[in-house]
Amino acid sequence: MNDIYFSILIPVYNVDKYIRQCLDTVMSQTYNNFEVIIVNDGSTDNSASICEEYAKKDLRIKIYNQTNQGLLLTRRNSIQKAKGDYVLFLDSDDYWEKNLLEEVYKSIKKYHCDMLLFRYNRVNEYGKLMKRDVGVFENETMFTQENKELLFKQFIKGSRVNNIWAKVVRREIIDADTDYTNFKDKKSEDLLQSMPLFCKAESILYLDKPLYNYRLSMSGRGRNFKAQYLDDIWAVREVVYDYMVKMGYGSEENLKLFYSYYVLCIVRFAKAFAITGPTQEEVSHTLNKTKEKALFLNALGYLKFYNFSLEERICYYLFINNKYRTFTKYIQINNLIKQFLKRVIKY
Repeated sequence: MNDIYFSILIPVYNVDKYIRQCLDTVMSQTYNNFEVIIVNDGSTDNSASICEEYAKKDLRIKIYNQTNQGLLLTRRNSIQKAKGDYVLFLDSDDYWEKNLLEEVYKSIKKYHCDMLLFRYNRVNEYGKLMKRDVGVFENETMFTQENKELLFKQFIKGSRVNNIWAKVVRREIIDADTDYTNFKDKKSEDLLQSMPLFCKAESILYLDKPLYNYRLSMSGRGRNFKAQYLDDIWAVREVVYDYMVKMGYGSEENLKLFYSYYVLCIVRFAKAFAITGPTQEEVSHTLNKTKEKALFLNALGYLKFYNFSLEERICYYLFINNKYRTFTKYIQINNLIKQFLKRVIKY
């Protein structure tokens, strides 16, 4: 065993508004055997100087600077530098509960698991609680080779357990040398990195406690919609499909869950695309290209409207029948109505 028990990996890029709170909640943890690996991804604000300020006060903090490479590759670079027995990921605009490390340490010592998952809170720009993540399993549920498929179903039918920052991972099972360059700046990179961890972990513990605070800020990386996300969904879901087959989980039920959620993601991102101001030609081109993907064509044979709202079902109908102009107008009008209702309720 190493002298260092936890390696905390923090990618930093232009977060001088939030980085102090992030680091304060790490340095005030009730368990203190850890190192902090900060990789500054070419920040142009005061983030780097703030991190240096903290590093001067505590030798457990190590800072590395690089030219901008994006969140995924920055995380991969930080893994290479980790020395702890277990690794945690913390986004620099988010923050922890003060007992996070103590809680996961006690659970790891009790169950000797390869990976541990915990819940999180959604907070707003100012750190005010907006919503608590609802648990998906009972506290201290253990997953091994005999029942891991139950957890895999959560990966393919939603996003509740996908976040890399809601996991603690034994460093020995991390695919540290895998080249992720082709997936740079892609949406769903958390799910992409979670798949090999899930595959290699022989024991995974679910801790039904909200220990992480996920900030929904306008400036957070990856939280502003881009049209390329429709392609990103396809690329990452192809990887998930390959793991599903590799692990022998490709049952009829799982295929329905997998393809249905894949289509739901497409519908939701298509809705977001429609309100970002593209031309009608751009909408038609993007949505047509999405429907040409083999993964989407295969989905039509398995599609079930699990978790689709009425609005999403209407959007799917318009989308699948090439009624893109109506699709765009429907989304834009719905969005205006929702904004109006929010203002009315507020006042």
